[in-house]
Amino acid sequence: MNSATILVVDDDVDSGQSITEMLESKGFQAELALSGEKALELLQTGSFNLVILDLIMPGLGGVGTLETLRKLGLKIKVVILTGHTFGNEIDAVKAIGVDKILRKPVNPSELFDTIENLFL
Repeated sequence: MNSATILVVDDDVDSGQSITEMLESKGFQAELALSGEKALELLQTGSFNLVILDLIMPGLGGVGTLETLRKLGLKIKVVILTGHTFGNEIDAVKAIGVDKILRKPVNPSELFDTIENLFL
C-alpha cells in the first residue's frame, strides 16, 4: 500500500503541503498540484494511483477536474476533500464517480483508513 503514488490537488498551499507531508511521513510518494489545470497536466505525464482532490478551487475546480480526468479515460481512484456537506458540487462529484468524500479539515486516521481500504 505505501508504494502508492498520490497526487494532492489543493489551491491552498498550506493545506496541500500539510496533506503531502502527512502522506510522505507514512511512506507514500506524494506530489502537490496547486490547480486543477496543473493536476491534469501531471496526471497525463505521471503515474499516480490516487488523487486527493479539493472540491472548491479557482479556475478549474474539483468538479471540472474530475469531469476532465474521466473524459480522458483515466481510471484513477479519487478522494474528494471538502468543507461542504451539501450542494450541487457534492451531487456532481457523486454522479461523476468518486471513491470517497472526506470533510476538511481532514482527520489523518480517516484519510489513511480510506487509502488503505481503496487499495485492499
